[in-house]
Amino acid sequence: MSITAFSFGEWLPDLPDLGNPGLTVAMNVLPYDRSYKPYLPLTPLSVAGPSRPMGAFYPSGASGSTFYDFVYAGFQTSLYTYNSAIGWTNRSSTVYSATTTWDFEQFDELIIATNGVDVPQRHTLGSSTNFTTLAISGTAPIAKCVGLINRFLFLGNLEASGGVTREHVVQWSALDDPTNWPTPNSATAIATQSSSQELIKALGPVHEIYGGDQHGLIYQAGGLTRVTYIGPPAVFQFDTLSRTHGAAFRNASISVNDVTYFISLRGFCMTDGVQILPIGDGKVDRYFLGRVSFSNSERIRAAHDAVKKLIIWCYPSTGATAGQPDSLLIYNYEEKRWTQSDQVSECVFTPPSALPLLGPHGFDSSNRICSFTGTPGTAILASGEVEPQPGGCALINGIKPIIASSGTALTIGVQVGSRDDQATTVSYSSTTTPTARTGFADLRSDARYHRARVYIAGNFDKAQGLEIDATPTGGM
Repeated sequence: MSITAFSFGEWLPDLPDLGNPGLTVAMNVLPYDRSYKPYLPLTPLSVAGPSRPMGAFYPSGASGSTFYDFVYAGFQTSLYTYNSAIGWTNRSSTVYSATTTWDFEQFDELIIATNGVDVPQRHTLGSSTNFTTLAISGTAPIAKCVGLINRFLFLGNLEASGGVTREHVVQWSALDDPTNWPTPNSATAIATQSSSQELIKALGPVHEIYGGDQHGLIYQAGGLTRVTYIGPPAVFQFDTLSRTHGAAFRNASISVNDVTYFISLRGFCMTDGVQILPIGDGKVDRYFLGRVSFSNSERIRAAHDAVKKLIIWCYPSTGATAGQPDSLLIYNYEEKRWTQSDQVSECVFTPPSALPLLGPHGFDSSNRICSFTGTPGTAILASGEVEPQPGGCALINGIKPIIASSGTALTIGVQVGSRDDQATTVSYSSTTTPTARTGFADLRSDARYHRARVYIAGNFDKAQGLEIDATPTGGM
């Protein structure tokens, strides 16, 4: 008898199963505290919205105040606000054109919404009035995305004009006035530092705009541009940071502490505006790009959990019902580890930085606003494949999962998967419960290659690893 201990390493679905140093499955768990904790599913906070949400935004209050349960949401033909005191309120100025997504930005007390079909809209935070046309002076262009760089409101992926595509063009407002949109290159535009910029057309449409006091980033589908405020007459300098890494999916990126996390067609990346680093290479890139429904990619969204240091992406798989996001990818940016969940969700979004304890939010399949605070379901952790007796077979006598629970009752099941060669499908044993006295799940399997799969139902503290009891049984 030989007992070998294995720690639950990273989830690495892109690597081969044989010799995988981490996990091949990490379902319904969070990568946290150098181990795994249970994923808490969505639990409703509101009644259902009017239809499927196509964008949501949690604002910060003006002058440092906060709105603890005030949410803006865009639906196919309407814009609503929600708070727990009065529920959903229709804030539409009209019946909007059918759309697939809304994008939101906040400029002081103004909330700006764009959908690429209708004229950009604005609403004053805390006001009882409805949305209205963004521009008070001039005309704000119809655009699919909006962002804030310095004290200028940027609109990108503009509506075609005169039969000429402008999806690679950005235009920005007057300084300190997001409602002032003079004609670019006019005397008024020059005086107020408002203008527009045509980016590299070959890099595709503008998908995201992020900014700070002096610098900003504009993501096209196939590239990334760094924007620097230099003042008049040019106002901004535009430098191409990458012609290979862009935001492949609109509204699927997120900025956290001046670092942006995004998905290119090469995989998941992060950038601080100077260098671009891969974060999914050799880990989850091929898994995701081979599983995501590209025809429903406008429904991919990202949210941030500031307490647990997590980025959460909801996305529709190729098997999703009616294109609804049916999966989550979860990334711990401090530990650089990934997990997943089979949560059906819609349009995850982030509370303002002043309220980190609220955690990320999302909509469930009934169009209700939810928090990630529900009762844990069943977590699944599966090891890579090993050959305990190189060149020969080994008998697995039992597997002991190492799971801390602080006295909480758990239901744990263990399976061993085995095969004699790499061309044969893995055969799994029946699910066995560990015995109370030894902690081992007593199961038997004699083969060359083995792997373990653990199911955990309940609110455990940490899932840390396995002990495997294996005995060599000779050569093949």
